[in-house]
Amino acid sequence: MAQTLVIGDIHGCLDELRELIDRAALCAGDQIIALGDVVDRGPHSAGVVRFLREHPQARSIRGNHEQKHILSRRGRLQPSLSQNIARREMGEQAHAEACAWMSDLPLYIQRPEALLLHGFFEPGVPLTEQKPHVTMGTMSGERHLQRTLPEPWYRLYDHPTPIVVGHRDYRRDGQPFVYQDRVFGLDTTVYSGGRLTGLLLPAFRFVQVQSRTDHWARTRAQNADLRYAQTPPDSLTWLKARGILAAYRQHPPRSEHHRRRQQHIAAMLHAAEEANTRLIAEITMIAHLPAPERGYRAARHPHRGLIERHLRGQPLNQQTLERHFKRPANLLCGRSRYSSR
Repeated sequence: MAQTLVIGDIHGCLDELRELIDRAALCAGDQIIALGDVVDRGPHSAGVVRFLREHPQARSIRGNHEQKHILSRRGRLQPSLSQNIARREMGEQAHAEACAWMSDLPLYIQRPEALLLHGFFEPGVPLTEQKPHVTMGTMSGERHLQRTLPEPWYRLYDHPTPIVVGHRDYRRDGQPFVYQDRVFGLDTTVYSGGRLTGLLLPAFRFVQVQSRTDHWARTRAQNADLRYAQTPPDSLTWLKARGILAAYRQHPPRSEHHRRRQQHIAAMLHAAEEANTRLIAEITMIAHLPAPERGYRAARHPHRGLIERHLRGQPLNQQTLERHFKRPANLLCGRSRYSSR
């Protein structure tokens, strides 16, 4: 009997996909169906798309991550970090071709033994009238179900056949989700060190492989310039500014724009640290003045509150000033966390 291997969210994890297919021991007449979210977060989104497009036995359903690529390509959605990384990996021509392929993917596949889709199913609504943002698992689809349903959708699932979905790791322990042998959830977060899960139909037999590593953490680090590209330098906290520079040192910027951004953040942080040192010295000097002059100088100082707290015994060092000003840019413009914004 021919089998169908239904696979949960692959998220660019090509090596695990190949290993899962090998472990399933498929034959020539068997099929492979990915439940969507085949791209983003993992290291090989381009390779996964190419595999599913070119393999004669493979096909995919459209998930919310495919939808994000389609909409961002059309200028209707601001892409997230994971979409920007996948687009960089693919290159513009391949990304355009991948989005055209994604646009043609079905929102669900009804098989005799099970309904296959990526996100959610709205109870009480016929299959042909299901809202696309619900079946794809977008945030608006999830909010719709939260507003209209008294409990989780899978407890109210009423379609005639069992349903197999991806999108959400319901258990968070590496194991697939099964509810009353009617709802099967196959997302087991392979991209962050979990597992890639498949379900062999019609036997309803699970097949799994372990992720090789936390791919998403590594991918974010390798694309640090994209990760912080949309964060205004003046809005960075001390910790975030230092973290960005550390990431840039580990993975140097790839473009002139990001090299200038690295220099901007480094110069801002250096100037703020120098200002921090000068302010500590100034407050310390005022604190050691004789009482009449100390009071006169403190009353007219722009950071009188810091001086008064220091005189009451609060430690005065780099850490306390960073907590007070919150951001390097605040210190440089003389704005504390108590100032109006």
